[in-house]
Amino acid sequence: ATDEEAPFGLLGAVNSTVAHCGTPRALRFHLIVPNERRAPLHASLQSTWPSISFRTYSLDTAGVRAKITRHLRPADRGPVFVSPFRLAVAYLPLLLPNLRRVLWLHTDVLVFGDVAELLLGFRLRGAPAAAVPDCSTPVSSVVDTSRGVAVRGSDCAFNPALMLLDLRQWQLLDVPSRVEYWMGLNGRGGAALYRHDAAFPPVLLGLFPLYARLPPEWGVGHASRRRLREDELLFWRAHWGDRGVSYKAADDGPVLILTGGGRAGPR
Repeated sequence: ATDEEAPFGLLGAVNSTVAHCGTPRALRFHLIVPNERRAPLHASLQSTWPSISFRTYSLDTAGVRAKITRHLRPADRGPVFVSPFRLAVAYLPLLLPNLRRVLWLHTDVLVFGDVAELLLGFRLRGAPAAAVPDCSTPVSSVVDTSRGVAVRGSDCAFNPALMLLDLRQWQLLDVPSRVEYWMGLNGRGGAALYRHDAAFPPVLLGLFPLYARLPPEWGVGHASRRRLREDELLFWRAHWGDRGVSYKAADDGPVLILTGGGRAGPR
């Protein structure tokens, strides 16, 4: 999910995912983007990978954007410091009601494994999500655990760049309400629980201790490229300009959602 004007990282994420998948034609890429960008982005991606299925969705479906914005405000009519698109993961059952098992990917990553192994083979055993524990990032580095959070500061966070989700279990365990609780609590009645411009902490807290642990080899890392060289900027402006899209580099990485088409059965 992204509101970035030209998600250049998307190309690398799609290409690396397709290149390393043994059955790429079975994949479907799902993107939640602003309404005015759905058609041009879909056309561009489909022309680049004509044999791959791409679908685009609106964040306004089922009032999701309004729900996120309402819970992000630290006070009534206060400012919102993070893009609602960065919290779309919490509401995927509403945005993608016909899907059950999906893979959530940040698009500033490159995938070097066959994602079909996760989509079709990893057993969640009733968990709503699975992710790789990230012990280089203790919970205390993203959340003020002194404020009564039922998580130890020394506990490992998890890597949000790749998460396997069971949307039926996500809904049954009411993960959206858990994420909303932490969004609503942040900054109210005292100091902030986490930075107002951070999207990961409420998802982290909402999934503790529910998430299953993925093997460490799926611990994809972010490319950590937040600025492009001038020649790279010129290239991407020309690339998207030829497709009728103005390019603007953004700090926030967009997100990919993948499914295995009709082959991914319930787990």
